[in-house]
Amino acid sequence: MTLRQAMLRGALALGAFALVTAGSIALTRALTAERIATHQLAYQHRQLQEVLPETLANIPITDVLESTFTPSQRRGAGARKRYPGLVGKRPG
Repeated sequence: MTLRQAMLRGALALGAFALVTAGSIALTRALTAERIATHQLAYQHRQLQEVLPETLANIPITDVLESTFTPSQRRGAGARKRYPGLVGKRPG
């Protein structure tokens, strides 16, 4: 086997390994993306339940995450600056 053949063989083996590895990563991601997203949403909901008042803790997470309001707060000499925040909708 010549040096050129050995280099070509090594390059092809490395390329095949890279394709198999990339394919397996892509397949794993495709199969688990929805499951991971569900777990992340549940985690966010558990975290919000710890800090929200009890009346807002049982509201569906999507309602809480997609709702905003801008309360006015006094700063300095009566100047008002608006800050984004969350507001929940009560069931019913």
